[in-house]
Amino acid sequence: MLAGVLVDEYFRIMRAALVPFGVVRARARPVESVNGWRFILRDDIWKLDGVEDVTTQLREVEADIEHAHNRVL
Repeated sequence: MLAGVLVDEYFRIMRAALVPFGVVRARARPVESVNGWRFILRDDIWKLDGVEDVTTQLREVEADIEHAHNRVL
């Protein structure tokens, strides 16, 4: 399982998903220059079987953290 998160320029959550290994394996491509693999979290990933959109849950956690941080200040 891959947890993928897209953030904006302020590191606020734009979109997030839990992606099954099978999806990652099928879509990842080797990158010889770094001896690794590249998986691009494109918009169509969210439509694939087994992918779970967790954007709402992570945004709720993000809001809770921001609220707690503001209370401390």
